[in-house]
Amino acid sequence: MTKLTKKQLSNRLKHTAANYDVGYAKPPASGKFQKGKSGNPKGRPKGVKNKPRPAYDEPFYDIIFEEAYRDVPIKEGDKILTISTAAAVMRSIGLKAMKGEPRSQKLFAEILLSTEAKKLKDHVEYFEALLDYKRGATAELERRKKHGLTDLPPVLPHPDHVILNMRTGEARIHGPVSEEELKMLERAKRTRAFQIDELQCLNDALKLAMEEGNQAAVIDLKEMIQRDQRLFETVDKFVKLFEPA
Repeated sequence: MTKLTKKQLSNRLKHTAANYDVGYAKPPASGKFQKGKSGNPKGRPKGVKNKPRPAYDEPFYDIIFEEAYRDVPIKEGDKILTISTAAAVMRSIGLKAMKGEPRSQKLFAEILLSTEAKKLKDHVEYFEALLDYKRGATAELERRKKHGLTDLPPVLPHPDHVILNMRTGEARIHGPVSEEELKMLERAKRTRAFQIDELQCLNDALKLAMEEGNQAAVIDLKEMIQRDQRLFETVDKFVKLFEPA
């Protein structure tokens, strides 16, 4: 399922006013371009060329990540394992640290501590974002109920599907987060209900065929039941991805 970022969660409940005088994409009159007048009357200075794309642009990130997660073979005892370059580097540092090399020990400890701190920070921020969203979404549903508003788009994700556990720190969304996912879930539920009825009918027909000794029908019905059972299990597994435990 889709994991929403803190910004996306905030935008779900943010209502932007349609009319405003000054704000995003609407600068004050003193800062607007005037018709027939260049915004840069002096033009670009001579010798100044278009700047190249910065090194931190996405293509450079792609190169770094491609190399970091490129599979490389390593030897471990009598076996050849395939792991990512990043994993191989960390393993090399860890092995040197275990052998007592001070620089590797220091580097390994720094990497471990900074990674754990970053992971904890990200989780706390995500937990807080989900908590804020759950409160806001609950208030929005109460507002709609109070004023009898029934023709508005659904609040997604639904606050009941935002699972938070203050004791364990668990924070997750167990439900559709968009109207597209909601439609897919509704279709899947209808298909699952149909398959349940279909399997019941097929099993009843199989029982009757066995009582009548119709072996040809028994073989056909068993194949149909196996096929429909596989389809049911696939659809049921998909539905359970979105259903709160």
